Amino acid sequence: MVLLQSKLNTYLRFIESGEIFTKVPNAKGRKIVINIFGKFPLSEQATRFLQLASEASERAGFRLRFELKQPN
Repeated sequence: MVLLQSKLNTYLRFIESGEIFTKVPNAKGRKIVINIFGKFPLSEQATRFLQLASEASERAGFRLRFELKQPN
Protein backbone atom coordinates (compact mmCIF):
# COMPACT_ATOMS: atom_id res chain seq x y z
CA MET A 1 0.00 0.00 0.00
CA VAL A 2 2.90 2.34 0.58
CA LEU A 3 3.86 2.02 -3.08
CA LEU A 4 0.28 2.73 -4.17
CA GLN A 5 0.07 5.76 -1.90
CA SER A 6 3.34 7.07 -3.30
CA LYS A 7 2.14 6.66 -6.88
CA LEU A 8 -1.18 8.35 -6.10
CA ASN A 9 0.63 11.28 -4.49
CA THR A 10 2.76 11.63 -7.64
CA TYR A 11 -0.38 11.64 -9.81
CA LEU A 12 -2.04 14.17 -7.53
CA ARG A 13 0.92 16.54 -7.77
CA PHE A 14 0.83 16.15 -11.57
CA ILE A 15 -2.87 17.02 -11.67
CA GLU A 16 -3.02 19.70 -8.98
CA SER A 17 0.06 21.55 -10.24
CA GLY A 18 -1.54 21.88 -13.69
CA GLU A 19 1.37 20.03 -15.27
CA ILE A 20 -1.15 17.61 -16.76
CA PHE A 21 -2.41 20.40 -19.02
CA THR A 22 1.11 21.18 -20.19
CA LYS A 23 1.93 17.55 -20.94
CA VAL A 24 -1.56 16.60 -22.18
CA PRO A 25 -3.20 19.75 -23.61
CA ASN A 26 -6.28 17.77 -24.70
CA ALA A 27 -7.05 17.13 -21.00
CA LYS A 28 -8.34 20.70 -20.61
CA GLY A 29 -12.08 20.68 -20.04
CA ARG A 30 -12.21 16.90 -19.59
CA LYS A 31 -12.95 14.89 -16.48
CA ILE A 32 -9.82 13.33 -15.01
CA VAL A 33 -9.98 9.70 -13.91
CA ILE A 34 -7.13 7.75 -12.34
CA ASN A 35 -7.64 4.07 -13.14
CA ILE A 36 -5.98 1.53 -10.87
CA PHE A 37 -5.83 -2.03 -12.15
CA GLY A 38 -5.21 -4.79 -9.63
CA LYS A 39 -3.95 -8.29 -10.16
CA PHE A 40 -5.33 -9.48 -6.81
CA PRO A 41 -8.43 -8.61 -4.77
CA LEU A 42 -7.97 -5.77 -2.30
CA SER A 43 -7.54 -6.48 1.40
CA GLU A 44 -9.90 -4.77 3.83
CA GLN A 45 -7.20 -2.25 4.65
CA ALA A 46 -6.54 -1.52 0.96
CA THR A 47 -10.26 -1.21 0.26
CA ARG A 48 -10.59 1.35 3.07
CA PHE A 49 -7.53 3.26 1.84
CA LEU A 50 -8.90 3.45 -1.72
CA GLN A 51 -12.30 4.52 -0.40
CA LEU A 52 -10.72 7.42 1.50
CA ALA A 53 -8.47 8.29 -1.46
CA SER A 54 -11.48 8.21 -3.78
CA GLU A 55 -13.45 10.56 -1.53
CA ALA A 56 -10.52 12.99 -1.41
CA SER A 57 -10.16 12.76 -5.20
CA GLU A 58 -13.85 13.56 -5.71
CA ARG A 59 -13.48 16.66 -3.53
CA ALA A 60 -10.49 17.71 -5.65
CA GLY A 61 -12.53 17.34 -8.85
CA PHE A 62 -11.45 14.03 -10.32
CA ARG A 63 -12.20 10.33 -9.94
CA LEU A 64 -10.26 7.36 -8.71
CA ARG A 65 -11.37 3.95 -9.94
CA PHE A 66 -10.16 0.41 -9.13
CA GLU A 67 -10.66 -2.58 -11.40
CA LEU A 68 -9.59 -6.14 -10.69
CA LYS A 69 -8.08 -7.66 -13.83
CA GLN A 70 -8.54 -11.39 -14.19
CA PRO A 71 -5.74 -13.34 -15.89
CA ASN A 72 -6.50 -14.44 -19.44
